[in-house]
Amino acid sequence: MQNFIAEPEGFTGATVTIDGDEHFHATRSCRVRPGEIIGVSDGAGKRVEARITDIESRSLTATIIRDLSGLGELSFATTVALSLIKPARFELAAEKCTELGMRRIVPVTARRCTVGSAKFNTDRIRRIVREAAKQSGRSWIPEVAAPTTVEDIVAEAGGLVLAALTDAEETVAEVIAGLTGAGPVTVVIGPEGDFTDEERDILVAGGARPVNLGGLTLRAETAAIVTFATVAGADRARSRHVGTG
Repeated sequence: MQNFIAEPEGFTGATVTIDGDEHFHATRSCRVRPGEIIGVSDGAGKRVEARITDIESRSLTATIIRDLSGLGELSFATTVALSLIKPARFELAAEKCTELGMRRIVPVTARRCTVGSAKFNTDRIRRIVREAAKQSGRSWIPEVAAPTTVEDIVAEAGGLVLAALTDAEETVAEVIAGLTGAGPVTVVIGPEGDFTDEERDILVAGGARPVNLGGLTLRAETAAIVTFATVAGADRARSRHVGTG
């Protein structure tokens, strides 16, 4: 099933309408036809399965078959706070974490950010996460926040903050498995040269829980994907356990 994005106002009663660039993509690139079943999301939590009934020059209309809102999404809102690294690597992390269920990504200006990391292109990251959300059938398109500092990320995060730090004793899976509520979770990843001692102290003093990634030294984008995949996997395993009673 191919997935598309419609504006919130495109959802009216038993139908959904797709127009603009997304209509062009559906009809010209994907060559959809009346009768086909597609997935449609508003990117803000709503997603449906629908059958195309009418295709016009500027829009297409589909009849909603069933509501898929939230299907496959995590039980809590999740943020990846990734230190600014080379653009291509940051983009890879943003794409893969979106596919895994991320709800928000925050670029962090850590002190050891590499040369070239300042070329952060917010609009490009937004396009990447939008396409990744669409491809993977997400109900949500992740928010792309403005770059912030280590000090601000712990002050503004709210909920549980997991900081990937060397020598941490707890694993990500252990922390997530022990959660009892459904509050927000933020994953904080350092740059290629890791956080400075001062930044580590700021994170811990701000309430972040240090977590280890298994003892290997990973590139920042790999660390972000692995950490977030572990968070997502632990949550989904827990949800299945709770659901089976």
